[in-house]
Amino acid sequence: MAIAAEESHRKMTIMLCMIAALFEGGDNIALALAAPKLALDYALLPYQIGVALSASLIGMMVGAAIGGRLADRLGRKVVLIGSMIALGLFSLATVATRHFEPLVLMRFLAGAGLGGAFPILIALSSEISHPAHRARTISLVHSGQPIGAAMLSLIVALGSSSFNWRIIFWIGGLGPLAIALMLTIFLSEPERYRNAQKTLAHDRGAPTIGTALFGQGRAATTIALWSSCVFTLFVVYLLLNWVPSLMVAKGLSRPEGAIAAMSLHIGAAIGTVTAGTMADRYDRRMLIVFMYLGLAVSLAILAHFGTFGPLIFACVLVGFFMLACQLILYASCAQAYPTVARGTGVGATVAVGRLGGIAAPITAGALLSTGYGASAVLAAAIPGVVVAGACALTLALLISKRRVDTGTQASVVSTR
Repeated sequence: MAIAAEESHRKMTIMLCMIAALFEGGDNIALALAAPKLALDYALLPYQIGVALSASLIGMMVGAAIGGRLADRLGRKVVLIGSMIALGLFSLATVATRHFEPLVLMRFLAGAGLGGAFPILIALSSEISHPAHRARTISLVHSGQPIGAAMLSLIVALGSSSFNWRIIFWIGGLGPLAIALMLTIFLSEPERYRNAQKTLAHDRGAPTIGTALFGQGRAATTIALWSSCVFTLFVVYLLLNWVPSLMVAKGLSRPEGAIAAMSLHIGAAIGTVTAGTMADRYDRRMLIVFMYLGLAVSLAILAHFGTFGPLIFACVLVGFFMLACQLILYASCAQAYPTVARGTGVGATVAVGRLGGIAAPITAGALLSTGYGASAVLAAAIPGVVVAGACALTLALLISKRRVDTGTQASVVSTR
């Protein structure tokens, strides 16, 4: 009976986290989907859209850093619920904006809610999973983000030419509030977290931020992880935020641009689950080389083609590889930190990675404003992929070495 109850709790937690991730994924691209019509309504220039997109990412960075730390101190449940409420309320407030400055503020605050929730979802999915299936469980939860983004893209693609962009934020506001209620009723703290808190109560208390991130030989691992995340998220958020507009710049219609965005997220959902399954089975170092090389090649393909069919195919490929790369990093991140510091470690990693995400829409907006075409914007991301892959490979080697050095049984599976 105890085993059955534990399995039921695990499935319920995974389901709740996936549903929460669905609306996070939708909010990730909400402004990107609304941008073409919102820009006309507000008479915004491309660089102003870039600033608004970056404001959301700055909010995510702040939210991830604070939310991850609070989750270690106050508990996963209460911080996740608070984050979802903030995401919902400020998404609804976006509907009421009429000018550029309030729009930027609301996207910053909604981003803070989104950022606070994401590292907790990674920590939760790691802590409820069997160690041999950790990457797979994280990938199932993480797949909710591209699936949610694809669903919202489909809604926009199926909308008429008079589709009201504010509907996007009504969906993105009411959904998280409903999820917050479900989490309040059904979510419970993972047993690993509860046990870790009991141990801390009889020990010296929670580790400091510095100890959590850099203590016990984790300094090199943390630096490699942060470096890879910065360059990986630069590519991810450039694509998430600008694919609809870039595809329109390549000659597609706005509905076709929304279809391209949906295709990107369908590929991303497949990529994250595939990478999670492979990460639990195969040598992670070889997997990193394959995924980052695939991302660089698929970006080159996307930059080259200019007609609807090949562009949609390239979007699926790019989506597959970009989220596969991100999943590998998040799985490694959860593996790199102990339970008592996992929220802090994941939150700090996500927060630092957002620096790349913040730079991406500003860079794309600046390039477009100065006359560069969509192909040039996409090609500019390829060097970042190379650097991110090199850092990720270094990370895998460091984790593998540390497992061997500590003599734990995990050394057998650390690169699998």
